[in-house]
Amino acid sequence: MAWIAAIPVYAQQEGIAVVESLKGEVIVESRGLWRKNPEKGSAVHHGDKIVTTDKSSLQLKFHDGSALDISSNSNVRVTQPLQRDVFADGEIGKREIRVFVGKTTYKSGEGKHVGTHMVSPTAVAALRGTIVDFGSDGNYSHLNIIEGKSDNKGNITEGHVPEVTPEQAAKNPNYQATLTTFNAFQKYEQAKKTSSPDANVLYAEVVKKICESLVKENTSLENHPDGLVKARATDALKKSQEAVQKADEALKSVKQLQQKQKEILQKLQNQPDNKQFSDILIKSAAQTQEVGRDLVEGSAQFADALTAAMYDSKFTQELERTTMRDLEVAVDLAKATEKKVEALIVKAMLSNDPNMIEVSLKSLEIMASAIEANAAVTDVAAKLIESGLKGNHADTEKLGQNLVKTKEIAGNVSDKLLRAEAVIEKFEKSSANVIESAQELNVIKEEVNKELKSLPLQPKSEVVAPTTTPVKPAADQASTTDIPTETTTPIEEGQASVPTPTTGGSTGTGSAGMSAPEPSLAQQPPPLQDAKKVPTVTPYGQ
Repeated sequence: MAWIAAIPVYAQQEGIAVVESLKGEVIVESRGLWRKNPEKGSAVHHGDKIVTTDKSSLQLKFHDGSALDISSNSNVRVTQPLQRDVFADGEIGKREIRVFVGKTTYKSGEGKHVGTHMVSPTAVAALRGTIVDFGSDGNYSHLNIIEGKSDNKGNITEGHVPEVTPEQAAKNPNYQATLTTFNAFQKYEQAKKTSSPDANVLYAEVVKKICESLVKENTSLENHPDGLVKARATDALKKSQEAVQKADEALKSVKQLQQKQKEILQKLQNQPDNKQFSDILIKSAAQTQEVGRDLVEGSAQFADALTAAMYDSKFTQELERTTMRDLEVAVDLAKATEKKVEALIVKAMLSNDPNMIEVSLKSLEIMASAIEANAAVTDVAAKLIESGLKGNHADTEKLGQNLVKTKEIAGNVSDKLLRAEAVIEKFEKSSANVIESAQELNVIKEEVNKELKSLPLQPKSEVVAPTTTPVKPAADQASTTDIPTETTTPIEEGQASVPTPTTGGSTGTGSAGMSAPEPSLAQQPPPLQDAKKVPTVTPYGQ
C-alpha cells in the first residue's frame, strides 16, 4: 500500500478548464468516454482530446483566466498536470497544447504564471505572457505572435497562420484515428442499448482503436525537435504498442469465446432438459469476457496516461507492477476455469448418464463462482488503476484495501474449486457414488457462496451475454459484426462526417493487433496451491 501515499495531488474534480462556447459539431474524448457537443460550462480535464469538424469551433477558458480558441478541422490534446507544492517561482503548473492538425488562438491569463507550450509534430513554442495564433497542417507549423514573446524550437514559420481545410484534416492520421474511434464507440453504444451480443466484439474493437490512435499520436512525436517531448513519446509509444497487442488478443478471445458458445448452445438446444448447462455456460462466458475487458481497459489507461504525460514514470511503473499484475493473474485464472466449464459440459452431454449430469452441474456451479470471484478481482483492480491515474487519493486507498480482501476471497474460492475437481475425478473413477459426491459438492458450494457474499464489491456485469435462441449461420452473422471499409459518412442525428473503421477493426482507454493464439489449458497458470511452482504467478492473498 506504500505507493498509494505517493499519489500526486491533482485538480481533477473541476478539471483544468471549462467550455466557454461552441459552434457546429465538436467531439471530446475525456477519460475514456466520448461525447458530442459538450454543454457550456462542462469541465475539460487533463489529457482530454478535442476534435472540431468543418465549420465548427470551440473556446475553452482555463481556471487561471487563459483562453484557447480551437478552429475548424482541428485535433488538439490539452494537458496540464497540476501538482501542489511542486512548482517554484510562483508557477502553478505546466500547460501543453498539442495541435496535431488545425489552428488555435491562445491568450495567457493574468493570474499566477502557468508555463504554456504550444506543441505540433514538428515544433514547440514556449509562451511568455502571450497572445498567439498557432497551427499545423501535420507537416508544417505556423506561429503568429500578436502580443508577448515565445521561445521556439523546430521547424516553425512565423507570420500568418492559415486555416486547415477538410481535405488536409482528412489526410492527417491523428485526426482520422480519433474520428474513426468515435464512430466505433457510437456503434458499440447502439449495440449495447439493444442488448446485442455483438456489443462485446464492438467494445473490444473500440478499445483497440483507442490504443491504435495513441500509437499514431506518439509516432507523430517520436522525432520531435524537443528532447523532452521526444523522450516522452518514445516511452509512451512502447506502452501504446503493448496496449494494442493486448486489445487485439482480447478481440480475438471474445470472438473465439462467442463462437465456442454458439456451438455448444446449438447442441444444448436439442436437449431441452439441459437448460441449466446453458445458463452456466452463458454466465461463465460473460464474466470471462468481463475480466478481459478490465485487462485491456487497464492497459489502455496506462498507455493514455503516459501519452498525456500525466505522471512520472516511477509512479506509473509501481502502479503497473502491482495492480496490473494482480489483474493479469485473475484473467489467466478466469480463462482457465472457463475452459474447464466448456470441457465438463461437453463431457456431461456426451455421457448421457443422469448421475454424471447431476454431479457435473453441481461442480459447474462452483466453477462459475470461481470465475465470478476472479471477475471481482479484475473489477476492483481496474477501478483502482482508474482512481490511481486520476489522483484520487481517498478512493485509491479504499480500493487498495478492497483489492487485498478480494484477492484473499478469490484465493479461497479457487482452493475450494480444487476440492470440487477432486470430487469429480473420484466420481468418474467410480470410487464414489452419486449421493456422496453430491453431498460433498453441496458443502463446497455453501462455503463458496459464503465467500462470495463477503466480497467488498460485487463484480459488474456490463457484458452482453448471448441468448439460447437459434444461432444464425456464420455467413448471416457477418453483417452484424463487420465494420464497413473506411469512408467518410455522416453520423446519425446530424453529427459531422466521421470516417468508419476498416473491416475487422484494429484499438489506445484505453484504450486498445493480437498475434498470440488463445493459450491452451496446459499454458495457463496452475491452481493456487501449485502457484509456487511458477515464480511469475503470485497467489492471491499472499
